[in-house]
Amino acid sequence: GEGSRMMSFDPTLRRWAARHAPPFAVDDPASTALLWDGRQVVLVGNAPPDNDADAGTVQGRLATFDPATEQWQLLPDWPKRQVADVAVIGDLLVAVDDRHRVASFDFDARSWSGSVPTGIVSECSSQLAADGDRLLLVGCHFAARSGDAGRTWEQFEVDGVLHHPAVLADGTVLVWRGADGAAELLAMDLVERGVAPVASAPCGDVTAFGARLGDTGITADEAAPDTPSELAQDVDLVVGGTLTGEVEVANGPGPAGESYLAYELQVTDVIAGDAAVGDTVRVSIAFDGEPLRSAELSRDVPVGASALVFAYEVTDAPGGWVAADGNGFAVACEGGPPLGQVGDGPGWSGLADLDALIDAAG
Repeated sequence: GEGSRMMSFDPTLRRWAARHAPPFAVDDPASTALLWDGRQVVLVGNAPPDNDADAGTVQGRLATFDPATEQWQLLPDWPKRQVADVAVIGDLLVAVDDRHRVASFDFDARSWSGSVPTGIVSECSSQLAADGDRLLLVGCHFAARSGDAGRTWEQFEVDGVLHHPAVLADGTVLVWRGADGAAELLAMDLVERGVAPVASAPCGDVTAFGARLGDTGITADEAAPDTPSELAQDVDLVVGGTLTGEVEVANGPGPAGESYLAYELQVTDVIAGDAAVGDTVRVSIAFDGEPLRSAELSRDVPVGASALVFAYEVTDAPGGWVAADGNGFAVACEGGPPLGQVGDGPGWSGLADLDALIDAAG
């Protein structure tokens, strides 16, 4: 459609590629869903109907994309309803609209059915997730589940606004809760109707974050000192801590310019410099200024993950400290080796975990 494009990203090659444009324009990205159902890409968007006397009416548009043939298929609209979110259960696409009503689309029959009220009264839109034949619906101060494809719902109240529900392979439900200007990751128990904060980041998240730190697009100006202790003598601050999730971005002059991201740490160990256990410090790393890389480096920070930084005191980057270029910011899974910007000299190899790196820096 005019003004709308689709791109695909290859994480191995780190390369974007243009795909065929969808058959309708996506006018409201905030209420657009793109998902994979195991066979095809499903796009749900919202747009005024082509021929309708009520110009204010908005309806859900539906199309599928086959990556093998590079072909889009335009499917029947959900008449006179604005789709808020969708999920797939078996061969059915289940949609919830802006009034918390649900309907299902049968891909084989190419038809919609339902438009059933959930009984939910809320001032904001709902978001859907699916686990087998079970549906989960979340929004402002509520969560609800359905075991019969949305015909009946069990609802319970939750403090805060819930976003982006996800069901893991073991059935665990994760959801983000926004409250009091902050966000936290929750595990949801649908049987007991309760939620609990996720205490620590999964190791996979730490590993992925470490890989991004290690590939900022900026080449170190010089090789790291042979040992962590030598680097510690060269810099102004060496501290261990845990990441709080707070990030500040200071962009440079363009894609080729140097930019900074400041990560906040709660200090747990002081090896050198003017800091104390319990302090909060922000340490910047430099990256190449590419907006996509900025998004990668600033998202999904594993809150509570352990980190060790070697930093210089500066005045031209957020936080007042900049990690030693290419070897000054390490993170680790619990019991795992240091990841991220870690020196590769002989005195750095063989460090079993972050505690060993801290000992080597002292």
